[in-house]
Amino acid sequence: MRNKYSKEFEEEMQRLAKDNTLEDLLLIAKKKYKYNINKDKLSQYLRKRQIIYKDYDKTKINKTPIGLDIGTEYVKDDGMTLIKISRNKWQYKQRYIYEKYYNVKLTSDDYIIILDHNRNNFDISN
Repeated sequence: MRNKYSKEFEEEMQRLAKDNTLEDLLLIAKKKYKYNINKDKLSQYLRKRQIIYKDYDKTKINKTPIGLDIGTEYVKDDGMTLIKISRNKWQYKQRYIYEKYYNVKLTSDDYIIILDHNRNNFDISN
């Protein structure tokens, strides 16, 4: 489900975020909008839309290098590899390989499962 949340919800989150904690925003999502959402999913939703809430931990911001060529790979602290796919856009390498190989566009709800649990094994059969 791509647009799971309404435009009205997104606008309200943008309007209320700077003065409310993530917990406050979660209550609004559950009570007013009747969304079945947890704290992690709401945090992810807000982060993807660059909505910064009151208690947002700025130390967790992904600091990928800027000014690099398209195709550049970057390994995050957690071992996951990103690949630069356009001027300001990075994508997980395993998602990039899957999309190119199968000629599909994955949604944010799609996951790539790595069979051997090796984050650096990008073989399509894995």
